[in-house]
Amino acid sequence: MAKGMLPRTARRIPDATIRRLPAYLRALEAEAGQRLTSAALGVLTGFSSEQVRKDLAYFGAFGTRGVGYPAQELASEIRHILGLDHELKAALFGAGHLGTALARYVAATHRDVRIVAIFDPDPQKHGTEIAGTVVESLAHFETEVQRLGVAVAILAVPDAAAQPLAQRLAAAAARQAPTWAYRFDWPSTAFDGRLKASHAMELPFVFNTWEVPGTELLTGAGADRPKLARQMHQAWVAFATRGDPNTPELPPWPAYEEERRSTMLFGSKSRVVEDPDAPDRELQEQLLMQR
Repeated sequence: MAKGMLPRTARRIPDATIRRLPAYLRALEAEAGQRLTSAALGVLTGFSSEQVRKDLAYFGAFGTRGVGYPAQELASEIRHILGLDHELKAALFGAGHLGTALARYVAATHRDVRIVAIFDPDPQKHGTEIAGTVVESLAHFETEVQRLGVAVAILAVPDAAAQPLAQRLAAAAARQAPTWAYRFDWPSTAFDGRLKASHAMELPFVFNTWEVPGTELLTGAGADRPKLARQMHQAWVAFATRGDPNTPELPPWPAYEEERRSTMLFGSKSRVVEDPDAPDRELQEQLLMQR
């Protein structure tokens, strides 16, 4: 079996192919120890055998003609292609009921993600342990996150604290590598607009699945959904493939800098704003530092 991806510059991988890889991975991991033909893999994932062969051919020569693919080996290759073959270090912000449940769940079920630090503003929680990780103060989390090599931040804090924390994280990341900040401001029309731009509302737009039946129960049926999905999905694919989310679909999106805090506000008319809601951010930062 040929190993490794083709160089990115050698051949452009279609977005649709990248979106299908997780489906192949789930099917292969469910059939570990077996050999699967492209037809069998197609049945398990809902794609044609021709589509399966075409998708996998972008990444090299897998399997044996007439015999099929060794499920476990091909799953390992796809995990490598998707960047899932190495541990992802995460920091958890918030040690309340939600944060505690998340930390225990990740420790018990995730082999790819490890929470290496937990931060909380409550002094009474400092020094306690959750799933083997000590809860620390928020005061100087940037230094600790950098020292530990954290790649993912999980925010389990009240709404008022989330925005200033996210901006502090963006500023810390920007000191290490180019970083782009965004905020999802598109209000759902579902439930007479009561959901607004609620948690996870952006997912059907990021993954361009807004047309999947039932999604309108969350997003509503706004006529601007296709445009927003195109903008967000293309930006995420561009960042994943080029390390830069700028596309012709969006206004110029500067990298985040602490001095300007440029942030893309995704909505009916996506736009870049410098330091959105600055007074609220400054007040929340002061309150957090006092804890």
